[in-house]
Amino acid sequence: MKLVTVILSFIWILPLTLSGDAHVTCLYSEECVLPCESNLHDIIHWNKQDKTVHSFYHQKDQLEYQSAEYKGRTSLFSQSEINKGNVSLILKQIQIQDEGRYKCYAASDKLNDEKYVAVSVVAPVKSVDITLKKDTVTCITSGVYPEPTVLWSSEPAVGEPGNNYSNKTDENLLVVTSELKIGNINDDYTYNCSITNKTDNSRLYTATLKQQEISVTDEVTLPCPFTKDNNFILTFSTNVLRYNSQTSDQQISDVWKDKVSFSPEDGTIKLYHLNKEHSGTYTCKTTTDTTFTKHVVSGNEDTFKCPVTEDHNYNITLNFDTAVLSYDSQTSTKLISDQWKNRNTFPPEDTGVVKLNGLNNKEHSGTYTCMSSTAQNKYIIHTVVTLTGVTANTTLLASVIPCILIVLTLSVVIIFHIRKKRAFRKGKDADKSKATEETKLNGSKDADKSKTTEETEFNGLTEDANDETTKP
Repeated sequence: MKLVTVILSFIWILPLTLSGDAHVTCLYSEECVLPCESNLHDIIHWNKQDKTVHSFYHQKDQLEYQSAEYKGRTSLFSQSEINKGNVSLILKQIQIQDEGRYKCYAASDKLNDEKYVAVSVVAPVKSVDITLKKDTVTCITSGVYPEPTVLWSSEPAVGEPGNNYSNKTDENLLVVTSELKIGNINDDYTYNCSITNKTDNSRLYTATLKQQEISVTDEVTLPCPFTKDNNFILTFSTNVLRYNSQTSDQQISDVWKDKVSFSPEDGTIKLYHLNKEHSGTYTCKTTTDTTFTKHVVSGNEDTFKCPVTEDHNYNITLNFDTAVLSYDSQTSTKLISDQWKNRNTFPPEDTGVVKLNGLNNKEHSGTYTCMSSTAQNKYIIHTVVTLTGVTANTTLLASVIPCILIVLTLSVVIIFHIRKKRAFRKGKDADKSKATEETKLNGSKDADKSKTTEETEFNGLTEDANDETTKP
């Protein structure tokens, strides 16, 4: 049984390499033409192995037996083209599983003709990202096929090569991850991740991450790689600063309003009024070749132009409150949000022209923003900032000191009055007590005097009685 399986696989692989086959490379999610010419065109069948891809006879399409995975995705050229011998197949919304060998069968009442087309599907690299976590630098690209080539370099050199692995998405695309172990490196290092499509080595995508550590007191200057085409974002836990080189637009988060300034001339960012809670890692992420245009629409129809690059390798996003459309020139992928389906045209895409129609003055008046980017290069700087000799926020302390002085002054005044009042009460109580004692003393003297008087009177009476007794 194992031997039979191997033989069958070999029989299928062998025809793919036949020199007579036409070879076509199709872009994922786009439309692709599988070429075939024949003077016999009464009957046309396209098959992939045992699957019916498309059938045509009696001068019309016959799709009753078409395989379910191809429904709504196939067509032939016009009847006039078919009569000229063009029996090519148009295959829409290309999927990864569309790869393989297709047979073009054309026939008349007496003759038939067979040709083969080998189809490859490509989802090229569109962007690359790089991150640093603990002792590992990670480089990622997603939505690609086939697996691209990933190369690492560093300054100074890191001996170990990167470990690559990939996962499949539900659409059979690949998420390719490459990890470079760097260990406990405390010095300044720069890591470069380069990704190329295997089918197009001329397209190089790079992501660079620079790691550095600095110690400061309450101010620090952070470098960001900067050219006139750069846009970047500085983060520390959350966003600190965003800058767009095309519009010179700066966005600083509220909590950093009085702590950050940016110099567009050299790309340096200065942070000040820092305290110990601001120690940690600051990340500056730079992308290149991104442009924005803003357009104000006030009527029910308007046309404007999104920026495009000369080599026509770009991504476009048009926004009005939410996304209106996005377009990838490399794959010709165009996505239009549902509420804009009947109000949006993009003819032709390589000019960047967008036409909006059927607009409602009340709902659709406003500013439309179009962003165009290549995302071919990214540069990230991780700066680990350690603040030393800082115990409190000097700005906060400066505002608190006057309050503290006022509170202390009031406290002293209050305590003085309380003590004075207590001393006054104590004096009154002492006077009252003295008066009471004097009253008691006077009362005692009066009692003694009264007692003496009574005794004198008693003695007088006694003496009188005695005198009466002694008389003859």
